[in-house]
Amino acid sequence: MNISDVPFIGAEPFQMLKEPHFQTLQEVNLSFLTTEQGYMLQDVLASCPSLEIVEAFVLDAAAVQEDKRPWACLGLKEFTKAIEVTKEPPGESQVLMREQKQEQSRAIYAQLARLENLQYLSLKPRRWCSVSFGKESLSLRLEMGLDLLTAQTPLEVLHLYKSQNMDRNDILWMAKNWTNVRMVDGGLLSGRKAGKRAFKDKYLWDYEHARILNSHGVETLESVYEDAYLDEVRHLLGKGWPESDDLVHVEEEPGDLEETD
Repeated sequence: MNISDVPFIGAEPFQMLKEPHFQTLQEVNLSFLTTEQGYMLQDVLASCPSLEIVEAFVLDAAAVQEDKRPWACLGLKEFTKAIEVTKEPPGESQVLMREQKQEQSRAIYAQLARLENLQYLSLKPRRWCSVSFGKESLSLRLEMGLDLLTAQTPLEVLHLYKSQNMDRNDILWMAKNWTNVRMVDGGLLSGRKAGKRAFKDKYLWDYEHARILNSHGVETLESVYEDAYLDEVRHLLGKGWPESDDLVHVEEEPGDLEETD
């Protein structure tokens, strides 16, 4: 089933599709649903036990948390969509919004952890999109629930969307626990280090993060190490980078894979 050729599907036609098709549906493309129609994706995930491939525009983590139904598609193999969570605003409401963000993120990770056949996970939709107002992309941080994916051994390919403000412990945890992952790309450079560059190039990688993954046999996006970037990166980070080919040969430092809480 593929409804990507129609820019809009109303609530009534959507309900008409549920009865005859949802039990046997194996592949669905919901890339042209609007952000406001994101509840439909949660309904599909919770109602289609035979799903193997899903492509969508955006999934609102708040809708998943509020709906509370577990995803029925436990055999899902490929999942492509942006996932949005509540953004932390500056000021007095920051603590409350951070709690909401953590609750929404953990709700998503708890659902993903049940997908025991998931091999391909992309958090960047093929259709161009910008994050909704007051929202931000799902954060791959242990404090946000990343550690719930310990059992996600089948995962082989992970595509990230926008800059991921991950730290060393997050990357080390991924290297230790996701033993089947062979490719990770997207933005991993912390905004605190990159300054304006993180905004200009969302796929720029932090050298230390790439170094850890490369030394564990995980491929990262090659283009971030091209000569055109090196001078600006050296200036921003205050240190020189080796050639990209050297990254795969870097040995682990003692204690790199210590247990994290």
